Amino acid sequence: MPGTNLIQIHQLYQLAFGINMMPRPFRIDTGVYLQEETGHIDHFTAGAQYSDLSGSLGTPLFMPCKLDDIWLPNEPLITVSGQNTIVKTVLTGVKGSVKELINTDDYTIRIQGIIVNEYGDDLPEDMIRRIRTICEKRESISVNNRLLTLFDIHQVAIESFSFPGIEGQQNCQAYDITCISDWPLELILKDTKK
Repeated sequence: MPGTNLIQIHQLYQLAFGINMMPRPFRIDTGVYLQEETGHIDHFTAGAQYSDLSGSLGTPLFMPCKLDDIWLPNEPLITVSGQNTIVKTVLTGVKGSVKELINTDDYTIRIQGIIVNEYGDDLPEDMIRRIRTICEKRESISVNNRLLTLFDIHQVAIESFSFPGIEGQQNCQAYDITCISDWPLELILKDTKK
């Protein structure tokens, strides 16, 4: 029956990304429904747990993620990392250096997921094309994800993307997207001729 087959998705992540997950079967269902008003998930897919956002910076979490108008299938693995720009000044006669925090750099976001054609043995071409179209846009992409919202990230610029193959799986396709946080910036032009 379509949509009810059980697969070992942890094995797919191991094959595609070398990520070890808890070995248990997940029901594959590409439908994710988010109530825009409340932000609550109505429909669970791939057995992911959305309510627990206890992961810290750099800890990957499985959770729904929407890029532009597409909910990425099967709750991709989201990793957020960041760093600060620090200027170090060495003073004579002082052990160590004086540190001056200048700024927090852009966050780096990595999105790793698996697309599964749950209705046949063919490659999930439609979803691959849709994700590729978003990755090739020459502008910032809107993103909707609870973890990224905690970091005030609502737009990203995609730096790189890949679609690594999964050995022995013709109806599955992995994707790996690296992007950086982006914020709208308004520039005011002043007339200097006055």
